[in-house]
Amino acid sequence: MNTPRLLACIGLVAFCSLAPQPARAGDAPKEAPEILTDRPDFTETSFVVPLHRLQFESGFTYTDETGDSGHLFNFPEILLRYGFGRRTELRVGVPDFVSSRLRGARGDGFGDLYLGFKQQLGPPDAAYGFALIPAVTIPTGSDRFSSGEVDPEIVFTWSRDLSEKWSVGGIVGFAWPTAGGDRSLNVFPTVSFGRSLSDRWGTFLEWAAEFPEAGGNVHLLHHGYTYLVNPNTQLDLHFGFGVSRAAPDFFIGAGFSTRL
Repeated sequence: MNTPRLLACIGLVAFCSLAPQPARAGDAPKEAPEILTDRPDFTETSFVVPLHRLQFESGFTYTDETGDSGHLFNFPEILLRYGFGRRTELRVGVPDFVSSRLRGARGDGFGDLYLGFKQQLGPPDAAYGFALIPAVTIPTGSDRFSSGEVDPEIVFTWSRDLSEKWSVGGIVGFAWPTAGGDRSLNVFPTVSFGRSLSDRWGTFLEWAAEFPEAGGNVHLLHHGYTYLVNPNTQLDLHFGFGVSRAAPDFFIGAGFSTRL
């Protein structure tokens, strides 16, 4: 068994064997207003940032691409979320710096700017949540990492407490990226199961996929941990691997989030 899959198996065993506390990653709010982040999993939280609060989320990801084709490094993955209304947040994704070594060719540059908002549809104090996230990417990046067009997307996100021990959440997203001057449809669903390991530690296990109109479906298994430094600050560590031919072999990352 190669190293990525060995690490994933170890994480899965740890996930299933540790004694649970109240659910962590299903995104339902707690009695104490702890920070709810859109990282490190691919599943966006279905609750907005509190009114007039600014939330800063950032991190890095190292991705080992399929076979011997190379690797990517993304940093700083900054997402700014501001509570514009009681059920509405504004979202700005600062362009990432991307360093790539693919098929023997080196390429470094910045990606595109992300702009959007989240509209929470469910009640603020329920054990379940729903939200819509319309957004666009603005072509501010280098030619290598930008489509050169304004590309729209919309994401529906949901979450539910299964019990005091478990929660589940997911998204169904639709994006219309431009490549080679042509726009196509990408559908990207996820399902993420979460549980708390203590008052500060949480963990999740996630399936994420992408179904491009042009083919080459991507399926990922993703596992990670979060540590709550205080109610407004969170650290995270995550890793995963691909289970389809078009998916990357392995990826690993870490991050930091804080609410002001």
